[in-house]
Amino acid sequence: MVFATVRFILYFDCPEEVMEKRLLKRGETSGRTDDNIESIKKRFKVFITETTPVIAAFEKKGLVKKVNSDKTADEVFAAIRDIFDNFFKTGELQTTFVLIKPDAFATHREAILLKIHQANFAVLAKNRVHIRRALAGKLFGDDEKSIAHVTSGPSLALALRLENGIKRLLTLAGPPDPEQAKKISWKELARFIWYGSNSKCSLLQR
Repeated sequence: MVFATVRFILYFDCPEEVMEKRLLKRGETSGRTDDNIESIKKRFKVFITETTPVIAAFEKKGLVKKVNSDKTADEVFAAIRDIFDNFFKTGELQTTFVLIKPDAFATHREAILLKIHQANFAVLAKNRVHIRRALAGKLFGDDEKSIAHVTSGPSLALALRLENGIKRLLTLAGPPDPEQAKKISWKELARFIWYGSNSKCSLLQR
């Protein structure tokens, strides 16, 4: 058995009616005996039952890049080129950790999750937790104010993945100092009230 590291899956997304039309058109000149409506319908069923679950499994890991192929050949090629250009520019796929702290969990949880979704992070795991003091000490060291805060109620722990995910999370999260974050406009507050790993080392420690 051969194992390989999958960096991403390129998935050409196209409506069945469009594919059916294209295959029937191809059948006019291809000479293939399976380019007929009955065989095409069977191939669609096989794809749905056998391939779609595989795509879904990789999509949960944030490893699927979709291309809308219900377009011209030039448009599809341009979309593929952009995907590969961005992939090689952005660098390695990274997993990072976010803790939506008790006050944010109670009042801004949905807004924060929306920001994460809009930034294209894949959510690998999500769990409601109540942080105990022993773990809080590992997260925040001797910062008693932060320890008291994070142990005051339920939080939401998230494992996220994205190319250059650690740097992108820091950009999304804004100032790590709560006092700096408070100076930001209220409309942007949801961006600045979670705690995320800020290096590979701290991510591994946590």
